[in-house]
Amino acid sequence: NYMNIINRSYSRLSKNRVLTIEVFIASLALFFQAPQVFAGRPFDGTDPALVGVNEFEIKLGPLDFKRDASKLNWHTPMFGLNYGLTENWELNFGVEAERADHHEDRFRENASEIGVKHLLRKGSIQGYSGLSVAMELSLEKSSEVATRTGSSLAAIIGNQWDWGSLYLNVAAERTPEQENEVFTGIIFEGNSDNRLRPVAEFTRVSSKHASTEYAGLLGFIYEPFENIAFDFAVKRTHGNGRGESVFRLGATIVLAGN
Repeated sequence: NYMNIINRSYSRLSKNRVLTIEVFIASLALFFQAPQVFAGRPFDGTDPALVGVNEFEIKLGPLDFKRDASKLNWHTPMFGLNYGLTENWELNFGVEAERADHHEDRFRENASEIGVKHLLRKGSIQGYSGLSVAMELSLEKSSEVATRTGSSLAAIIGNQWDWGSLYLNVAAERTPEQENEVFTGIIFEGNSDNRLRPVAEFTRVSSKHASTEYAGLLGFIYEPFENIAFDFAVKRTHGNGRGESVFRLGATIVLAGN
């Protein structure tokens, strides 16, 4: 299955670090031409932009890694794929994997997700005037709660100026553990015409049976080619009486369809 393929690929990369993911991605950029890569890289939220019709957006990461007193944890949507169904509809798919510590040789599947994003109003993000508005519906399956499915419905509003863009996310979520949560977040992204641009995100997650969690993220996006972007960010989370720092690395490629 695909998790075995991921683990075999990880072992090969570990033995030959010269063949890096960055080299592979940069090679792809020589053969494909596609529109500009938009936000969504290191963030928990997203933007009201869609990939073009018949175009694919491939997401590698974000790779999260954090260390506590006992072990080093790795967690990543190892593979994400967005596909432009129509001008106003996008299909999303993602697989999350986890490597509990550096002594483990294998990644294990943690969760999978499928969803759709619908553009409700074209605005400044699409080159028009005013706010851009979209909604996103997704279903999530967790390996820890295999018999139940989570779901979420999100509203996404964004606007673009000469100095950068802001995106607001508000989502109602039902987790696979059958907990109700409300996610709110605001994203800042620097001028998309710049190859290297700063990014930031502030989020709040509230639920009935757990304390409210707050998080802040700072980082940057580097876009060496029009259809490829790398990202790096540091996220600090506070909730349940403790704080946690997470480092994120990721890459995104957009491939043009026929």
